[in-house]
Amino acid sequence: MNIRTFQIVVPLLVTIFISWQLWRIYRFKTKWKAIWPSALIAFFISSIAIFPDSTTTWLAKVLDFKSNINAIIFVLIGVLFVAVIILYDLYKKQQKTITKLTIELSLLRADKEEDII
Repeated sequence: MNIRTFQIVVPLLVTIFISWQLWRIYRFKTKWKAIWPSALIAFFISSIAIFPDSTTTWLAKVLDFKSNINAIIFVLIGVLFVAVIILYDLYKKQQKTITKLTIELSLLRADKEEDII
């Protein structure tokens, strides 16, 4: 088996990325709920980099594709679709939070103006 450069570099970068994410959890800057999707994707990318032929062949067999690259493209499109849904959900939550805070701020300003008058 011939080892290529990316088979060493990509797992090292994934290890650094996951350790950085775990450090963020340890320092209470984020929660595990926000990190597990990116850690799962990083692990998937690392497994493809370490065992490119066997991983893509297995993925193509599981998803019933004839070509390995088609299976990878299909999975990546699915991952991007899920990421868009997650980002849309986060956007809606932030929009509700901003609306709630704006209403509270305007009510506080109205109370201060009534106290002055």
